[in-house]
Amino acid sequence: MRHSLINDRLVVCHFYTLYLRGARMFRLYHSNDLDVLKELLVHQMKEGDSDPFIPEQILVQSQGMAHWLKLQIAESLGIAANIEFPLPSSFVWKIYNAVKPDLPKKSHFEKELMTWKLMRLLPALISEQYDHDDEHKALFSPITHYLEPKNIGEEIDQKKVYALAEKIADTFDQYLVYRPDWLLAWEAGQDEIEGGDVSNQPWQPELWRRLVKESEQLGHSLFHRARLTDELVDIVREGHTGLKDFLPTTSTGQPARIFVFGIAALPGTYWQVLNAISEYIDVHFFLLNPCRNYWGDIISEKTRAKLLHKNSSAANYFTVGNPLLASWGKLGRDFITLTHEAAHDVGRESYFQDIEAFKELGSVSKDGHENNERNLLQNIQYDFLELLNRSEAAFGPEALTNSQEKVAVKRDDKTIQMVSAHSPLREVQTLFDQMLGWFDSDALNNNQDNPLKPRDILVMVPDIEVYAPYIEAVFGSASDDQRIPWAIADQALNKENLIIDSFLRLLQLPSSRLTITDVIELLEVPAISQQFEIELGELDQIKQWLNKANIRWGLDEDHRADLGLPSWSENTWFKGLQQLLLGLVMPDNAQALNQYWPVASVTGSQGELLGKLMAFIDQLDHWYQILSDKNALTAKEWQDLLLQLISDFYPQQAVDDKGLNDQVVLQKIRDQLQSWQDELLEAGFTTATENSSCHVENTLSHGVVLQYLTACLTKQVGWQRFLAGPVNFCTLMPMRSIPFRIVCMLGMNDEDYPRRVPPQGFDLMAQGEYRRGDRSRREDDRYLFLEAVIAAQEKLYISYRGRDSRENTEMQPCVLVSELIDYISNGYVLEGDEVLPHKDSEQALRKYLITEQKLQPFNSDYFVPEKPFDSSYQGLWQQVAQASEEVLTDNHNPSTNFVASPLEDDRDSSIRFNPELEDIKQCLINPCKFFIRRRLNVNLTQYWDETEIDEPFELDNLQSYLLNESILNTQLAGNEQFNLEMFKQQQKSLGHLPVANFADYLLNKSEKRIAPLVEAIEQTLPSLEKMPPQSFSISLGAASVGAISMDESPSNASVSENYQLTGQLEHLIEQDGQYQVFHFRSGSFGGKQVINLWLEHLFACAAGLSISGSLGLGMTKKQKGKDDEIDRCEFSHVPREMAQSYLLELIEFMNKCYQQPQAFFLTLAMGYLTAKQEKQLEVLEKSQDSEFSEVNNEFVQRCFAEEINSNLVEFLSQHTTLWQKLLAPLLDHLVTDDESSSGFSSGFSSGSKGGSN
Repeated sequence: MRHSLINDRLVVCHFYTLYLRGARMFRLYHSNDLDVLKELLVHQMKEGDSDPFIPEQILVQSQGMAHWLKLQIAESLGIAANIEFPLPSSFVWKIYNAVKPDLPKKSHFEKELMTWKLMRLLPALISEQYDHDDEHKALFSPITHYLEPKNIGEEIDQKKVYALAEKIADTFDQYLVYRPDWLLAWEAGQDEIEGGDVSNQPWQPELWRRLVKESEQLGHSLFHRARLTDELVDIVREGHTGLKDFLPTTSTGQPARIFVFGIAALPGTYWQVLNAISEYIDVHFFLLNPCRNYWGDIISEKTRAKLLHKNSSAANYFTVGNPLLASWGKLGRDFITLTHEAAHDVGRESYFQDIEAFKELGSVSKDGHENNERNLLQNIQYDFLELLNRSEAAFGPEALTNSQEKVAVKRDDKTIQMVSAHSPLREVQTLFDQMLGWFDSDALNNNQDNPLKPRDILVMVPDIEVYAPYIEAVFGSASDDQRIPWAIADQALNKENLIIDSFLRLLQLPSSRLTITDVIELLEVPAISQQFEIELGELDQIKQWLNKANIRWGLDEDHRADLGLPSWSENTWFKGLQQLLLGLVMPDNAQALNQYWPVASVTGSQGELLGKLMAFIDQLDHWYQILSDKNALTAKEWQDLLLQLISDFYPQQAVDDKGLNDQVVLQKIRDQLQSWQDELLEAGFTTATENSSCHVENTLSHGVVLQYLTACLTKQVGWQRFLAGPVNFCTLMPMRSIPFRIVCMLGMNDEDYPRRVPPQGFDLMAQGEYRRGDRSRREDDRYLFLEAVIAAQEKLYISYRGRDSRENTEMQPCVLVSELIDYISNGYVLEGDEVLPHKDSEQALRKYLITEQKLQPFNSDYFVPEKPFDSSYQGLWQQVAQASEEVLTDNHNPSTNFVASPLEDDRDSSIRFNPELEDIKQCLINPCKFFIRRRLNVNLTQYWDETEIDEPFELDNLQSYLLNESILNTQLAGNEQFNLEMFKQQQKSLGHLPVANFADYLLNKSEKRIAPLVEAIEQTLPSLEKMPPQSFSISLGAASVGAISMDESPSNASVSENYQLTGQLEHLIEQDGQYQVFHFRSGSFGGKQVINLWLEHLFACAAGLSISGSLGLGMTKKQKGKDDEIDRCEFSHVPREMAQSYLLELIEFMNKCYQQPQAFFLTLAMGYLTAKQEKQLEVLEKSQDSEFSEVNNEFVQRCFAEEINSNLVEFLSQHTTLWQKLLAPLLDHLVTDDESSSGFSSGFSSGSKGGSN
């Protein structure tokens, strides 16, 4: 019988309730709206006076649906109490329990129990191979080949056994539900099966028989789901009275009832159970059906093409109907066919009833009346409802000239939006802006009766773990005025809770390298830091110690050896902590103690914190030793051990950073351990039975325990946050088919959806014939997409990765999105485009549907009102976009583009007239950097707080230079108590160098490289000693006075307009009353070093010191085929008055740089001025060839980007006069090769090689 409820739902529903009262029926309610089905359910629940002590049973497909339904029932009835929402699998077994009370409460053939039984059986199969004939060996040879150890005498790897047992148990569990006839045939001794070829996997029938026999010997019930399904009719007939105690009945003797709500499809065996019990109780099945017509016989275009290829005359026998419904709805279509066949079974017609309650689609006017004007989303849903195929309009003869046959879409219709972005981050950023726009639009429309709330928006993604970090980054960082409440509803438990994650990390100690980041992350867990009395604010100090001690990974050399790696102690925890401890208790400059060199980093009262850190590392070592024990333990021993681990690392009263009690989470771990024990006991794994066919010791290795607990503690949770008020983020499964005003789907990429899950290689179902109702992840995902389209009430928002973020190449969305776009563009047309041919109108509609987002959120298109593009609400990005736009559109003088005119000098006179020599140095090295940092107080340099987790294998350029400098200073110091050999030992011990012979190689290489420089220094100045740093202050200006030492009281005060220049000379050398500034370094003596030497030389001359000259020595970079050469830079004496005049000019230049960036590039200017005239233009032209050149410096680019990019040579040529003015005195006093008193080369050409940083 088929009835229709389409008008006043409650009245009509009440009529049919009265009409059907007293009859035991299987009622199948069809509707395209879950809200309508909910109303029908609530109305049925109101009927009768069922026993309040027996819970109402409502069968659902997910916890998300259960939570939604609970809220809806509570809203309708005022309370939702004494209602259970079982899932199909558990509910069916409860039915079996009710009709056959002698069954166990939990099937002894559950997947978990079969896994542990197979853990006992599989190793026994290998041992039996040696006691049986060749035929038996061949039978289980695939299992033996996989599990048998490679080397004789080795034990079987329990991790492999557990992994295989789990896969086989999952396959058998699938057979129990979808192929019960196979298992019954195998139990009867018949290996051949219907619809499958067992010859490829001949071991499966025998293994199933072994599993059944093992269960029988354990005293387990052999009534598994397959056997119960086979005897279902008889069992239900004999035990149907037990349903009264399980299901609610009324006092008037009305039949018991169950509700099945929102389940899209059921396996055939579960459907048989519902059919069987419907003869004795009422079964109310509420089915979300997108189509009011029978659509079980429609096929997709792809299937139709295949059939027509085989038989071209069969065209009239196959119908496509709606192509989207045909392509996406196979899962629901098979179930509709199943219900249709059940309704027409012989003898079942009187028990089966179809009730239709389809909702007409259309907009609602303000007076509450419906009209037939539908938006795009409603039109797509209407096409489903009526089984229409609008896309046919694109293939008629009229489509060549016009699009009149298509359905018009208003140009302001945004009910379906497609967004193409470059990355998941851009998808989430765009969605955030869209949500703000939706809320703004709703507020502007003054929708007070039904305002849009965050809970009205659902966001679904294929993999929540991929999108969770981006969601937290975007939605979690929003300002208070833009904050949108949000929640990730079904994230993995270990991702949500640091304690679960840290517990699993601790279990992984035997395989962990224990890098510095691993340990710090454990200490960042509030509960662990509380246990060891370490404040979270102290972790920064600990990180500094660990970096100073060069700790990278590994407890000690034995730990590294256990991991199969070379056993070196350098960069390990124990050695690094010992050296930190020595640095605390030993005096400065102390020598090594037993080859441990002190690291002076921990001071005074910090020793207590170091002790706490060492206690934590000792505890990690203790548990590493325990968990690394190769001996397997019994399950009870593992439980005791893991409970002790919890006690050692977590306090009794743990509180997280939000003040919440962490004991609840710790109790979850304890409960899981106890549940594991109960599971093993029920599976008969904890003790060996005498009559069991396998007599292996029931112990478990660490790997198996880790696998099991990881699987249990990483399950998805968070159902309680569904519909609690915020925007819900989740995967597609939990909230499938639940209606929301706005449904968003992110990550609809071609490679990600539908999800690809390859079947097991030994899965006979995947290799055999398809049966209606078989599970398929890809078909399930297709139907999930269909349900999402149906569930959207006002807006459907879909985003995907449409372009590559690196190359900007186009990428396709998933096939489901492509089919939706094709269908809309073929069957619909934008209002006003009806006169265009199909090809043109299709392109216009595609462009209208799909919004391609820019790569960066600060693109100016988001913030220009007159541009037709989605706006952004991000103020920070708007500021960046405006700044970039101003740089691009400003047409001022190129030389003053960054700062149009000099800024006012805002320094106090006490600072302005008391410059320091160091400021002049920094200004001349990079005037742009000086201006941005000193005047604007902005630092453009990026600092990465990156912790090294690997030991050094080779040294980078900076590390090599620092090593050369240390060796040079050590050799020149001539300290017998700390000679070069001791220095080498120290560097090795502290972990600064690669281990083993690599360290000796690098040290010898560095020593050899700087040997010529050491020799040059000793030959040049054999008997001179460096003086202590000398500080001076010089008065410069119109009324200049003599220099006065900073250590003396000024005898002659300078007038107010004079500059008082102060500075420190750290490289003075004195001999017989003559002074010399002497610089040396192990690297090249480039532009930066030359200007430093020149300024100190000028300062010494201006201070009135008797300067004979100044000298700088360095090493040229080694060229191929040549030995390193000595860089030599020497300046002659400068008269005092002239030196003061030069310094005064440089101070005035520095003042200009403080007010406005100046185009002075030190290294380039030196190279230009020292080059021959015919080569000077070439120097300018090549100034940008290297990415590390001065003109490519980030500070220079910020100040002169447009000038450099427009005409570099012209821009540089305009400032060569300035270069000449600033550097002419330097070049005039530079000693050339002819003037040099030494045989060393002195040409300044090396100066042009220096950097400008």
